[in-house]
Amino acid sequence: HFCSHGPPPALPSELDGTLRNALMSLRGATSGGAGNPSAADARRWLLSDISDAEESQRTWRLRCIQAEAEWRALRVKGQPAEQRQLVKGLSDEGACIEHGSALSGAGDTGGPVANDGRTLEPEREPQEDSIPELDVQDALGHVLALEKHVSELESWRLHAEQDISALMGRAEVLKGNLAEERSCAQRAAAQAAIRSRHAAEYTRCREQSWAEHRAVCSQLELEVLRLQQESGWEPPESGS
Repeated sequence: HFCSHGPPPALPSELDGTLRNALMSLRGATSGGAGNPSAADARRWLLSDISDAEESQRTWRLRCIQAEAEWRALRVKGQPAEQRQLVKGLSDEGACIEHGSALSGAGDTGGPVANDGRTLEPEREPQEDSIPELDVQDALGHVLALEKHVSELESWRLHAEQDISALMGRAEVLKGNLAEERSCAQRAAAQAAIRSRHAAEYTRCREQSWAEHRAVCSQLELEVLRLQQESGWEPPESGS
């Protein structure tokens, strides 16, 4: 399931042989004068062979996991030491679990179990220090998923670095333009201050000239009236 490159490995000969023994045991039980056995009897007869088949299947799956871990270790050989140590740990864990599974299945006889009323041996609980099979599979899946995310983040990082470089170049250009614009603004402010002073001077001179002009005009009007009175001249009536 975890071998992502190439077809999955073939079913091991141990698992194939165990299944074949289970079928032969069932045929022998039904053809040996046992009549028509019930489902419970067939289940009891095949329980040992089914356990062997499950153990062989579990061993085969763990071998696939170990092969995938070793393949990943070869790929990350040139990568940092921490990542190589992580993949090596996964490979060692898969090997340890495979060895434990093989030892647990070594004591099975492979034949049908007689219905003698004895209880079956309960399954041994895993030790506290041992790592369950599901944890190794999940860890390997997490490693593969993290590597996929790392590749995606690497591509995103390259695009981000390109964008940052473009933005930094644009910021440098804007910084140069800002200094130039600031210098232009300072020159414009100085020129505006000069022109404002000139405009204020022109306004003051104009108001002064206008006041002097009004004063001269008033004096001339008074002088004309005085001359008219002295000469006795009267302005003609508007109707004549």
